[in-house]
Amino acid sequence: MPRNLPRGHEFAIGFHMAERLIRFRTEYVHSDQSFFFSIATLMSGYRLFAHFANGTVREVKLGRKLPDGTMVVPGIDLERLLLSGRIGALSNHE
Repeated sequence: MPRNLPRGHEFAIGFHMAERLIRFRTEYVHSDQSFFFSIATLMSGYRLFAHFANGTVREVKLGRKLPDGTMVVPGIDLERLLLSGRIGALSNHE
């Protein structure tokens, strides 16, 4: 769990805590739950950032291409792309 988060940032461990923070429109939610890495989260006004083991941080935006060339459009399964490694390497061993 990160320490010393900036003011207004909340870190959620687990699904229910993250879901509650999003439901109550917490401005900055840091979560370990890939479920929230979705088009629905983007459409509700949040910005999505993926933090990778090698230190790379990548923002995912609607209308932009991912590293593998996939266009981010409504209906795409961002969680599946994240977990498959198509957005970035999930570990230093890949």
